[in-house]
Amino acid sequence: MVKYMGIDGCRGGWFYLGRTREDEWIFGLLPSIEDLKNMASPRTRICLDMPMGLLDRSPEERRCDKLARKCLGKKGASIFPAPCRAALDAPDYATASQVNFEHTGRRLSCQSFNIIPKIREVDRFITTTDVTLKECHPELSFQALNQGNAMAHSKKSPEGREERLVVLSRWIPEIRTLFDQACRGFLRKELALDDILDAAVLAVVAIVPLVGLVATLAVVPADEPVHQTVEDRHRAPLPSSIRFLALY
Repeated sequence: MVKYMGIDGCRGGWFYLGRTREDEWIFGLLPSIEDLKNMASPRTRICLDMPMGLLDRSPEERRCDKLARKCLGKKGASIFPAPCRAALDAPDYATASQVNFEHTGRRLSCQSFNIIPKIREVDRFITTTDVTLKECHPELSFQALNQGNAMAHSKKSPEGREERLVVLSRWIPEIRTLFDQACRGFLRKELALDDILDAAVLAVVAIVPLVGLVATLAVVPADEPVHQTVEDRHRAPLPSSIRFLALY
């Protein structure tokens, strides 16, 4: 069984990077999120980049999405508005957008519609299993793990990949070897390079709270103090403005 996992949706299914009970790193591609049942237990800490906790009917967006955009600043556009649950079964974009409008007063973006199959898969999974998933946003996680500094380059560029590998190497010394192995192990039509980075940072987030780093958002009012401690090798507190490792 795996103790910690970071998972990112990709063209080939779901890419994961996990830490086993024997403290070994493993990675792979799951065709279906249902395959997690063969790898994880209720005690496995799993962070996944996919909207969960969808609203049924509300004129307001999910608070976590709004706060995440605020924390990310210029990069906030990477947070797509989550669809309402009723839109998940729509047969096409026009129908899904209309259903979303009827339930929330907002049309659905093309970006959100394109990931509806993944959202639907996760939404059904979490209602039929005792395996717990935590929603997590990779860019916000990189920012939090980088002392509150946003990544300077796109994750799809060589410069962006390098700066993210530098951040990850502080927490996963073997990350360059793991990254290279995953690059060679899968075709780009199945797995993009940035999917590997995203899964890796989510794996870090899955582990970090257990070694003393706690940063939460959306479960507390914006003006309420947040418990934050860092008892790792860095011993540097996060900026007070970064309240979020996307665990909500």
